[in-house]
Amino acid sequence: MTIISIFWPADVRLHAQRAVFYGWRTGDTIAVAGVLEVENEQLALAQSKLDQITKSDSSVAGELFALSGQVPELLGFCRYITPGAKTPTLHFSDPEISANPQRIVLYKRPQISGHHFFTLRPLHLDITDANHRKDEAENTADLKRILSDRMSLLAELDYTRPAVDAPSLQPVINQLNAAYEIDRLLQASLKSGNNNRLSESLLSLLRSTFRHAAPLWIPLRFIQRFATDVCNLSLLGLGDTKDISSTLQQVDTRMEQATILPSQVHLIQQRSRKNISYTSAQYISFYNCVWLILNDVIIGTTVGLLLLENSNVLGIKLATLTRMYTVDFLRETLMWLDNWPVGLKLNTELSHAFCTLFVGLTELWSNALDSIAPHLPILISLLGMSGRLGLTMILSILSDALSLLTVHVYCGYLVATAIFSRMLSVFGSLWRLFRGKRRNVLRNRTDSWDYDLDQLLLGTILFTLLAFLFPTVLVYYALFALARVFIILIHASLETCLAFLNHFPLFAMMLRLKDPARLPGGIYFDCSNYPSGYIELKNQPISFGRLFFQHVRVWSKLAAHYDPRRLLRCLFTGAFITPIQRYKIRYAMISQTSGSSDVGEPQAGSKQKVE
Repeated sequence: MTIISIFWPADVRLHAQRAVFYGWRTGDTIAVAGVLEVENEQLALAQSKLDQITKSDSSVAGELFALSGQVPELLGFCRYITPGAKTPTLHFSDPEISANPQRIVLYKRPQISGHHFFTLRPLHLDITDANHRKDEAENTADLKRILSDRMSLLAELDYTRPAVDAPSLQPVINQLNAAYEIDRLLQASLKSGNNNRLSESLLSLLRSTFRHAAPLWIPLRFIQRFATDVCNLSLLGLGDTKDISSTLQQVDTRMEQATILPSQVHLIQQRSRKNISYTSAQYISFYNCVWLILNDVIIGTTVGLLLLENSNVLGIKLATLTRMYTVDFLRETLMWLDNWPVGLKLNTELSHAFCTLFVGLTELWSNALDSIAPHLPILISLLGMSGRLGLTMILSILSDALSLLTVHVYCGYLVATAIFSRMLSVFGSLWRLFRGKRRNVLRNRTDSWDYDLDQLLLGTILFTLLAFLFPTVLVYYALFALARVFIILIHASLETCLAFLNHFPLFAMMLRLKDPARLPGGIYFDCSNYPSGYIELKNQPISFGRLFFQHVRVWSKLAAHYDPRRLLRCLFTGAFITPIQRYKIRYAMISQTSGSSDVGEPQAGSKQKVE
């Protein structure tokens, strides 16, 4: 005999002694959508109302029936015999069902309009890789079809496999998700009420208001497009302007959000029942972005007021610290290196030439700093005013200001690195010379070669000169390389704070703590609170780790770029050390949703996702 699994809604409460229940039958599984409290003479009315809904032209009903896969039907009668029972006594119209043993599974009907739903897989919060997930699903389906015949015999011998195959539950899960909305439509039809006319009129009024206010958005769209074009302006040999300036990168991030948010509002208003998971992910992404922007503006305004109130003190302090560490300290260190530090006898002439060059560069910056210092309080006041755009704007401007205040250190690092890397390259060539090898550029390999005595003698002389000059070059290179690494680490800290403020899953965290059912991570069956024969279907909340998928990607890129082993390899080989490209630690929101015809389209040059 076959066990019939009956999914009964635990939130249904009967007020009459006798009622009729309806739902779907899929194989050996019955999903009950709801009950109708009608008398025997009204049974035909209930059937007619059910047929009326199934044949209606309502878009909501059509989406619900498409989600459930089939139209519901009357299944039988039910009534409570035992007081306090979890389920009533069921009498099915089909005698075949009543003749088989039954297993009752209780579930609470999810309200998909409130983004509550059951799912077999954890909710995917990444809204940018829908095509990738679609291709992956198709490839998985093809692989399953190929292996199904080969593994069918082995599967029969696997006694550890679950009794119910998870993919076979998907139609039932879809029916359970559609149960509450269908029951609400049917109950409203039975009452013949027009209670929803007020809400529909208000909704139409709001839509007409937004439609008439559309011309007011034209100046804002013009400003948005102009700012996006400026941020994506290509500079010869330097890339886009947003890749050079952290401030422009933050402006581009806000412009991207201004592009995608209207499309997400359009999706949320539609409340599509066809793809509940994707709609829910868009809903969470939209409100998470709005919350982050509001919190960013609130915190930025507070910090900006502090900067405005203390601009004079901060300006004087900044000028003092900048001169102390970028001028005086650097000059004293260069003078110390030019006087045989710790007994290390450097080449006097070369050391003096380096000291003169770098001290002169520092003096040029000192003169520029003397011209800028009186205006620093005004610049800090402007920085405080930018706080109304958010704390992220303040941090972005500080990152660019750090680059400008240390531009002379960057120039010194360029010169020292160029000389040091060239000397290492010459050492490599001389090493091949002494071993009787040469570099074959055309074939990209090292070949054996017979050198003349004059060539070996010239190589020996060059090696002697470089060996005596190398310690002097190494000392000055180490000074500017360490200063460069320290500045890059400060940039990395600021960029990490920016990524945290722009992409922290604040709204998702609040949902996870307040209402975990809106972030489903799967289902499970609980039989601990019920006697034998009753099982409850529950949602498994999504794990906290899945909420931070953006930060996992960003942190992996930061850890790979600022890996100590990589930095040491760059230091010892004379490779140029650069901060991480800003678009790599930025999670772009532009996705398939922005392709809607009635909303903004993705801008050219915007990165699609974290690389």
